[in-house]
Amino acid sequence: MKKKTYLIVIIIIILLIIGVGYVVYPIYPKDLKWTQEYVIGNPGIKGTVDVETFGDNPAYAIGANKYGYPVFKDPRKAYKQFKKDYADTLKFIRNQFNIPLPMCKFNYDIYGVYGFQVVTDDESLRYKSSEVSHFIHIYENSFIAGP
Repeated sequence: MKKKTYLIVIIIIILLIIGVGYVVYPIYPKDLKWTQEYVIGNPGIKGTVDVETFGDNPAYAIGANKYGYPVFKDPRKAYKQFKKDYADTLKFIRNQFNIPLPMCKFNYDIYGVYGFQVVTDDESLRYKSSEVSHFIHIYENSFIAGP
């Protein structure tokens, strides 16, 4: 009986570890990964994303998935760099809209929604807040299928 209980506990712990792993490190489906260069006007390319939006930092390199949607070539690296580069802007959005938690992989989408809605006289901050929304949109394309 003891062996059976230990086995069940071990299986539950393993399943919890796997579940947390999927949330912390989302699975990027093969079809949604970067497969081609993102060049506006090329056949099959969707949208008009400026690949220079986030500067020339290689962490923000934008390509297209097999469906033509813009994606970050390395979404994990882009996310990590983004949190560092936009920390002040994310904090401003969080405070203005009373978001209870800092941006993380559980709530990043709400920051994308509010980025376009920031109210401030600081034009630079408004622009950076809209970049938050742009980032989230491209980031999501890496693991959520488009329309």
